[in-house]
Amino acid sequence: MVIAIVGILIALLLPAVQSARETARRLQCKNNLKQIALAHHNFYDVKQQFPEFNTGYSSVAGFSVLAQLLPYLEQTAAHSEIKETLDSYDSVPTDWSSSTRARINLPVQNIAKLPISLFRCPSDTATGKSSVFTTVGTRYWVGTSGEISVDEPDPDTPTTVAGTNYVACNGSGTGYSYDTAFNTDGVISGARRGYQFKTVGFESILDGASNTLLFSEAILGDGTNQSTAPSTLQPWTRTAYADTASVTTNYYPYNLPGTCGCSDAAQGYSAGGSPLYSNDGFDPASFILSHTSEWNGWRGYSWIIGKPVATGFTTFATPNPLFPDWGGNSYGFYAARSFHTGGVNAALTDGSVRFIANTIDKSEWQHLGAKDDLGATLPASSEPPAL
Repeated sequence: MVIAIVGILIALLLPAVQSARETARRLQCKNNLKQIALAHHNFYDVKQQFPEFNTGYSSVAGFSVLAQLLPYLEQTAAHSEIKETLDSYDSVPTDWSSSTRARINLPVQNIAKLPISLFRCPSDTATGKSSVFTTVGTRYWVGTSGEISVDEPDPDTPTTVAGTNYVACNGSGTGYSYDTAFNTDGVISGARRGYQFKTVGFESILDGASNTLLFSEAILGDGTNQSTAPSTLQPWTRTAYADTASVTTNYYPYNLPGTCGCSDAAQGYSAGGSPLYSNDGFDPASFILSHTSEWNGWRGYSWIIGKPVATGFTTFATPNPLFPDWGGNSYGFYAARSFHTGGVNAALTDGSVRFIANTIDKSEWQHLGAKDDLGATLPASSEPPAL
């Protein structure tokens, strides 16, 4: 009898213990995002602008926002390993070849392998180490005028890099803001070298810093390339990669708000002649099935690389959507996701961190991703109560 009672008590206690542990993990995650948000403010004090979401040159990715924030996150030793490339050359943590699309640039291979605990949510128990698209390539430099030099032979040797759960908000993802190669409506706006861009400062945040998202979370992908979609119960494991045959190139109108404003017009992408993600009856789940060439598990695969699949998200879809992410190159929609019950943690541009429920209104969430659409204000916190 006593043994039966003890068994019942243990069965009642275990869920409470697990819930308490998740509460602690969620609080640690919020603290990580808080430090990242404060690092943005320190970056701003020095640069008088927020970091750009630097997608680099064409298929050669730039250094991520997290990499740019290293000196402001007490990671000066890590930053010193890439300082030469940041100071002397435009940001290129990767090189490129037709056979291996995002090889790690030889000078930064050691720092790219470094796991940084601040960049990982404790609720995601994946290893955070990936060898997807991360063979080591050439010593590859892109100068400030766009010139390219290669001064070592191509070793093309396998390596494993460290991932991240924390991703920069590139804006709403609606209209023309789906493409981070060009200006988006987010605080961490798109930027591709070779085009003209306006830097983002506090004066650009018309919605107010307390109503504009800065960073949130992503769940690490499973690191595999597959020909099939992920389980509907685990849509975060693999991302749909664009079928370029069904997503065609078009051009941004000159000076359209949220684009580069270049006199020669910058390239964008369309499906059926219309800009992607216009939000007028757009069905993401159906679109994914008809515009996908492959499925990959690259989400969050490298904290150092400025590609949306690795370190970015938009608010086009509400947190933890039931359909997978979709994208190609620097465009697409990558959602905020976490293993926290009911929602995600998110850092606001004023430095605060809030828990955002999966049930937030879609339009409201999209407004919070944009810095200047004079949209919604942040709703009351829906965070589960701590035990």
